[in-house]
Amino acid sequence: VGGESTRPGALPVTPEEEQSRVLPVVKELVSHGVTVSIDTMHADTARRAVDAGALLVNDVSAGLADPNMLRTVAELGCQIVLGHLRGTPATMERFSRYDHPISDVVSELRLRAEEAEREGIQAEQVVLDPGIGFAKTPEHSWAVIQNLATLKALGYPLMIGVSRKRLLSTLLPRDATIADRDLPTSVLSALLAGAGANALRVHNVRDSAIAL
Repeated sequence: VGGESTRPGALPVTPEEEQSRVLPVVKELVSHGVTVSIDTMHADTARRAVDAGALLVNDVSAGLADPNMLRTVAELGCQIVLGHLRGTPATMERFSRYDHPISDVVSELRLRAEEAEREGIQAEQVVLDPGIGFAKTPEHSWAVIQNLATLKALGYPLMIGVSRKRLLSTLLPRDATIADRDLPTSVLSALLAGAGANALRVHNVRDSAIAL
């Protein structure tokens, strides 16, 4: 559950606005026995969502957006997904320059995981997300996908989200719609699961489940 868009160029919202959007949803889902993660870059939102029953914090900035995030998650004792991101969703396209896309992403994620552990998060609570489409051109994203084993070698579970991302447009006709990205999403997600991804983030859950 997330209350702040992280698409390229998206403007930030305040923690207060974010919480007004997500906390009622988290509470309602938890009341029905649903396992919930909170997608946020704000430590206060993470704390309030976990207090409401969320079991996992997904921070696309890996704790860079809010200096209190990693310490807060350590106190909460829950899992955290650390995403690879440069800049912010509003500015990240300016930072899509890499000397070596794979080694750069791997080294930057390693640093964030090490920082999380220094702040008190247990290693077994850390999940890594290479941030497909975040401060990356389609070429960079494909390079990361093709080298999943290098990411796995860091020793942490991986969550991958390719759903409806721009890189899929390179597989489709020019007049394809966003909805047309669902089929390649399902196929690629299944291939990634076979290659070692531990969790998948998708929009069309039914089709992806069929593909798996």
